[in-house]
Amino acid sequence: MADTAETHINVRFRNALLRVSGWDPADVVGDEGETGDLFIGRQIKPDLVLTLPAHPPALVECKKDNVAADPVEDAKRKLGAAPLSDKVSRGSGEYVRKGIAMRYPPEAKDWPLNEMEAKFLGGAEVRWKFVTQTDGGAEVWPEAGYLTGTISDFASSVENSSADVSVITEAGVAVASHVSAAAAALEGALRNHPGEVERISARMGYPGNPEAGLRVACVVWFDSLLILNELSRAGKPYKSVDACRTQGRLDGRKVKEAWELVLEENYRSIFDVAVECYPQVMSSPDYRGVFNNLDRAVEAVEDGLLGKTANIGGEVFARVMDGGERKKSAAFYTRPENAEFLAHAVLPDRAGLPSDPGRWRIADFACGTGALLRAGYRRLRKFADAEPHPPPQTWGSSTGG
Repeated sequence: MADTAETHINVRFRNALLRVSGWDPADVVGDEGETGDLFIGRQIKPDLVLTLPAHPPALVECKKDNVAADPVEDAKRKLGAAPLSDKVSRGSGEYVRKGIAMRYPPEAKDWPLNEMEAKFLGGAEVRWKFVTQTDGGAEVWPEAGYLTGTISDFASSVENSSADVSVITEAGVAVASHVSAAAAALEGALRNHPGEVERISARMGYPGNPEAGLRVACVVWFDSLLILNELSRAGKPYKSVDACRTQGRLDGRKVKEAWELVLEENYRSIFDVAVECYPQVMSSPDYRGVFNNLDRAVEAVEDGLLGKTANIGGEVFARVMDGGERKKSAAFYTRPENAEFLAHAVLPDRAGLPSDPGRWRIADFACGTGALLRAGYRRLRKFADAEPHPPPQTWGSSTGG
């Protein structure tokens, strides 16, 4: 059969990707005839340009399996070459520093044009790896080989792993600084309330170590503020962080009220702890420093466009707590890409799972910051599709990574 031109495959792949992912077509631009106009000053022409909400922009370089050219090298060459123009839906003026190098199935070159989308949607396997521009060049993950899966797996991997590692690290440093400052402010505000300090530290798992206990409490509050924003963005009837301000400042009492409103419906595993470690004596202006710093920490994540892709809690916990305290809790940071890969390896398909998704269970008995547990949960949700069943139950214990 005739060897189909790569550009024709790219167009059909994009169409199939939009169908399986539900992404806005304006956020997935290709083919090369379109992407050449997306950059200021240079005709870079990636195969696809992704500008997904709450994600840093990314480009995708695709190659047929029988082509010797390396999509990794193509991605490296184009990353950071020129800023995006105002023709993209999001990210105008930004440099693209994240890439995905992908190879189509060997048989794709012989697929009839009118069957290509169906082939991709029918389970044909593609291979991909992530390429991130760094100060010293580029980081490629995985270093050897490719991730392998269906187009649905590809979409999930990109959506949940596309945050720039350098951006996550930079945000982690900033957030850790703000959270540590919040903990110091909290310690100062509670200096005349030793009973409250003891109660909060014990609830956080650090009885007898008030400094560590208050730091963990501030990490919990920070995570709860991020989740509050995510719920608000998802259309839930809850206040965002911005709605919890008084005269422009984040108001701790309004924040607590917002958490309690969420608790009336769900999310007890998250917000119960946040409310429980809220000081019963918190009413003094001395506490403004606590929430001012937490507010800055949230801004660092929002400004980095990390969305839900980054295990920012793991980055923060690893930086806020010293080595001995991390060893005690055995909490270690797992990169989202690694978690996605392991979830795919453990659950390559639905084979062996009960037919009713309501009976599915997933547990991580060495759960530190939750990256593996979340990746497994997303994998099961993918298999459940849109069936009207309750989501799988999850368990985790904070004794590992």
